[in-house]
Amino acid sequence: MGFIENFFFSIAGLSYIFLWIVVSLATIEKKPILNYLAEFLVYLFSFLFLGLRDSNSGTDTAAYISFFEKIQYSQNFEFTWEYIYNVFAYLIGLIFDSTGFIIANVVIQLLLISFISRKLKIKEISLILLAYISFLPGFDMLTNGMRQGLSIPLAMIIYFIWQYKKSINKLSVFILFILHKSILIYIPFLIVSSFTKTNHKLKLINLFLSLFVIFILLWHLMDLRDVLSPVMNSITFQLSESNLTLGEKFNVYLTNDSDMLSGIYKYYFLMISIFFLFFVFKSRKEISEHTNNVVLRDYAFFVSFLALPYAIIWISPFSYRFMYIFYLPGLIFSVYFLNIQNQIKSYYFYLLVVLVAGLFTYGSNTFSNFNY
Repeated sequence: MGFIENFFFSIAGLSYIFLWIVVSLATIEKKPILNYLAEFLVYLFSFLFLGLRDSNSGTDTAAYISFFEKIQYSQNFEFTWEYIYNVFAYLIGLIFDSTGFIIANVVIQLLLISFISRKLKIKEISLILLAYISFLPGFDMLTNGMRQGLSIPLAMIIYFIWQYKKSINKLSVFILFILHKSILIYIPFLIVSSFTKTNHKLKLINLFLSLFVIFILLWHLMDLRDVLSPVMNSITFQLSESNLTLGEKFNVYLTNDSDMLSGIYKYYFLMISIFFLFFVFKSRKEISEHTNNVVLRDYAFFVSFLALPYAIIWISPFSYRFMYIFYLPGLIFSVYFLNIQNQIKSYYFYLLVVLVAGLFTYGSNTFSNFNY
C-alpha cells in the first residue's frame, strides 16, 4: 500500500484532497462562483504539479523536451500525422523555453476540454477537469502522451463542427489527417454516421455496446488474433511516416506479446471504459423517450463507436492506447448525462469514483518520481 503513503504524506496528495472538496462543493451546490473557483484551482493544481516538472521526471518528458529543443530552431517540418503538433511546438519555441513548452501542453489541453464542455452547456466543468487529471489515461496524456492529449480534444471539436456546422464540416475533416494516427478512427465514424438514418442510431448504439461486451468476453474465452490479423491486413491505407499500412500497424499492436500491460493494469483500463459506457447505456432510455435531444443521441452514438477498437484489441499490451481514443469523449459524455439527469446520488457516486482514481494516480510511483 505504498501509494497510500505516497499520497497522504505529500503536498500534491493533500492539495488534491482540498481540490476534490472544492470541486465536490461546486458540483453539489451548483453556485457559479464556486464553479469558477474550482475550475481555476484545477488549472492551478495542474500547472504546479504537472506543468512544472523537469526533464528528469521520466523518459517521455525528456523525449518531449529533446524534441522541442530540436524543432524550435527549425522551420522544416516533416509532413506526418503530427504536423500540427510540430507547428505548435515551433510556435511555442518562439516565445518560451522547454518549461513553457510543458506548461503549454498541460494548460492548452485543459483549455480545449473546457471549451468543449462549455459548448455542450455543461455546468460542472470543474468536475470534468478534475476527473480528466484523476484517471490514469488523462494523467498520462498530460505527461507522457501529450501529442495524443492535444489531438483528441481538437478532433472532438472537429467532430462537433462536422456534426452541426454543415457549411464548413467538409473542410474541417481534412484537419484530422494531420493530427495524430489515433484520430484516424474518426474517419470511418464520419462515413458511417453520414449514411446512418436518425431513427437507426439508437439501434446502432445498442449494437456497438453489445459488440464491446462480446469482444471482451470472447478474449477471455479464446485467442482471436489468428482471426483478426488477416482482416486487419486487408486495410491497405498507407501511413505517411512508415512503410506499414494502417492494418499492418494495427497488427503490430495486436500480435505483440510483451508483458508491458498485464494483470490489474489491463483491468484498470477496462473498468474505466465500462464506467463511462455505463452512462451511454443509461442514456438509451432518455434518447428513446426524448427524440428531440439530438446532441445526446449523436454523442452516445459517437462514444459507443469509438469504444470498439479498444474492445477488438483488448488482449494487446498496447490496448490502453486505443482506450485513450474514447477516454475524453466518454468522460465528457458521462458528466453531460449527469447534467441531464441531475440526480444528487449519481453525483456523489461519480465524485467518489474520481477520488479513488486520484488516490491511485497521485499516490503512484510514476507521479512520486516527478522532479521540479
